[in-house]
Amino acid sequence: MNLKPPEQYKLCSNSACKKSENCLRQLCYRQITENDIGIYVLNPLLFPKEKEECPYFKTDKKIKLAWGTQNILDDIPNKKASEIKRELLVKFGRRKYYQFYRSEKPLFPSDQQIFTKIFQKNGIETEIKYERFTEDYDWSY
Repeated sequence: MNLKPPEQYKLCSNSACKKSENCLRQLCYRQITENDIGIYVLNPLLFPKEKEECPYFKTDKKIKLAWGTQNILDDIPNKKASEIKRELLVKFGRRKYYQFYRSEKPLFPSDQQIFTKIFQKNGIETEIKYERFTEDYDWSY
């Protein structure tokens, strides 16, 4: 498996960490080659003590990303659809809302939960029909 983290993604050199086998940062660090001219690494002075949890841990499990919200309001009564859209615009802002809408930006699981809660708050219990799904690592910082 060859991982390509985003530029400036901080890697972890702490191979002694109890979670290093499942840490995305450590996994990327182990794949460094001589072709990697420069890398970003977490400060070793910030590594947690032996019994502490690491605040920088990132799981190597992939997450399910949703793409495209253009048609999610199509089958909803107009009055409820308008209220849902208004709440989503308030929550995410105009720019981010339309990035989701045009499939320019994926909805992370936390974003999907917010969509679901807003739909449920407005009495819509059916599953939201995003345009597509992909899986990827959570490269958030």
